[in-house]
Amino acid sequence: MTAEIAILNKSAVALATDSAVTISSGNSHQKVFDTADKLFELSKKQPIGIMIYNGMQFSGIPIQDLIKEFRSNCNMFETISDASTSFLTFLNEIGRAAPETEKKAVIFNIVNPFLDLIDQRIGEAFRKAALQKRADEGSESKFMLDEVVETVVSVMERVTERFQMGNFFKATSTPRLLKVEKEAIVEFVAERFQYLPGEVQSRISACARTLVLSDRLSNSKTGVVIAGFGNRERFPTLISIELEGVIAGRLKFVQTSKCAIDRNGNRAFVRPFAQKEMVARFLYGLDDDIQREIVDFLQRNGRRYIEGDIRQG
Repeated sequence: MTAEIAILNKSAVALATDSAVTISSGNSHQKVFDTADKLFELSKKQPIGIMIYNGMQFSGIPIQDLIKEFRSNCNMFETISDASTSFLTFLNEIGRAAPETEKKAVIFNIVNPFLDLIDQRIGEAFRKAALQKRADEGSESKFMLDEVVETVVSVMERVTERFQMGNFFKATSTPRLLKVEKEAIVEFVAERFQYLPGEVQSRISACARTLVLSDRLSNSKTGVVIAGFGNRERFPTLISIELEGVIAGRLKFVQTSKCAIDRNGNRAFVRPFAQKEMVARFLYGLDDDIQREIVDFLQRNGRRYIEGDIRQG
């Protein structure tokens, strides 16, 4: 429920956001409030702003409180890149000091949708196999379940093997999960798949560990946009980052964009964040969904219309 935009040129930066925030309880109960603050000053001493979207908490602390604390203690920055690194360092320390419940919550946000998918695939495949074989006896059903589980888990193993390693703050090698994080994964898998043998649960847990350390972010990620002028920057710079949380003792994040205005390259820059449809329609006259619908329609019907025109001609 968030629409945000950043506009840069040689003279200034404009950041704009709505004030809507969605509070959900489970998958079906949601309520939208329109009083959330998402745009702040990152520094008291320099023209640097920060804009937030999606997750509004980090390690169980409201993100606006963390920004206020950072702003009260930060120094001057030579570049926006320095400001971004300093803010990530601050968040990294906050996350490292978080209680075990928060560390488990980060793991849960990543792993739970993955376990949902596996459970769903097993259920769908088993129902399909049962209809095909018309099995009524328990032994046959048990045999089919074993076959289905093996197929689904093998596919997930092949999929997770292709995942790229995630970007962890100042990591020089592959991070190793903490004991509490490994135990959390085993706990979540065992709770979800009580009907599966321990060996299969171990394989699913291994897939989940790979996912946690990969470059995939959960829907609970926090988007951060930092823009403005550093001491050595004549023109503005923007850096946008998406944060997952601290995993294996290091902040997991993805830098989604960076733009530095200068005389030789980008002289102006417009970028939407979060929900991009409104901005895309305003700038280009259509968004990605409309464009896909047009392309699909032409692919389905274009040849028929062309052949009809040829016959009529």
